[in-house]
Amino acid sequence: MALASEVSQEVWIGAGKIGGDVKTVTEYAIGYERMHELESDMLLGYDASIKYARMKEKEEERTLKVDEWAFDFEGLYGMALSHDVHLLGVGGLRLGNTDGSTTIYGLGVGAEVQYFIEKNWVVSADYMRHFMKSDDDAYYQTNTFMLKFGYEF
Repeated sequence: MALASEVSQEVWIGAGKIGGDVKTVTEYAIGYERMHELESDMLLGYDASIKYARMKEKEEERTLKVDEWAFDFEGLYGMALSHDVHLLGVGGLRLGNTDGSTTIYGLGVGAEVQYFIEKNWVVSADYMRHFMKSDDDAYYQTNTFMLKFGYEF
């Protein structure tokens, strides 16, 4: 199976909700995606993004605020259901930092649906399940739902 002639690149911004072992928080992201469309409408690519989240937790009588920065690198594999709709499986790595002192790292798996609203404009919805560990040996899992808007060139 050879790579077909179509290679696309996309820059995107997004916002979503994180839930799981942490309190529900909003996450913001900016990213870059490169995709190869194979001859059989199969898609193969990668996505790299930088994400920011501000977590707030109530602990007794005070509110704790934690800033988190993360870098995600994800592999993408899926198919073009039509010219306008792509369905992708996602798997990748996350490396980040919370409050400038604690390093976090882990793996994620999920799915993404892309809909091309115009020739170069795409809206995407994705779900990721992350399995994370911090350098202070805390383990946690998160579920992230994100809505993304991108421009493909």
